[in-house]
Amino acid sequence: MPILAPATGLWSLPFVGLHMAFQFGVIFMRRRHKITIGDGTAQVEALIRDGRSAAEIAKAKEVAQKLSFRIRAQANFIENAPLALLLVAVAELNGLAVGYAHALLGVLFVARVAHYMALSNYARAGVGIGRAGGVVLTQLVIVGAAACSLAAVAFK
Repeated sequence: MPILAPATGLWSLPFVGLHMAFQFGVIFMRRRHKITIGDGTAQVEALIRDGRSAAEIAKAKEVAQKLSFRIRAQANFIENAPLALLLVAVAELNGLAVGYAHALLGVLFVARVAHYMALSNYARAGVGIGRAGGVVLTQLVIVGAAACSLAAVAFK
């Protein structure tokens, strides 16, 4: 049986690795700070309600904000990477050259790492060239893969 989408098949493991790394970053932070669900905002509200010290509340707020950035960064990966992978796989199945598929997926991988690193950087409030570049490159991969599929189908 021929391998139908070799580039997408090869890149699937690195993307699963990214997904797991991003997910475990959220899980470990939740466990370290004993946050069972959400970003810790409920814990902050409980501290305020219980009349705890300003220092304790400030620390809990900082944890909640940091966790919120990580959750958002992981969610953004989940919102974009599967669609991009699917579109590259469809393009590959429609005849996109393997080298081009590898190029698209390599760009996507770098884009998602850069975006995650910038968005999860609480110290910079999630702002940076990595975030903007990651968004632009991801969208270019999505549009490029869809265009390749359309061209392959329209001109065959």
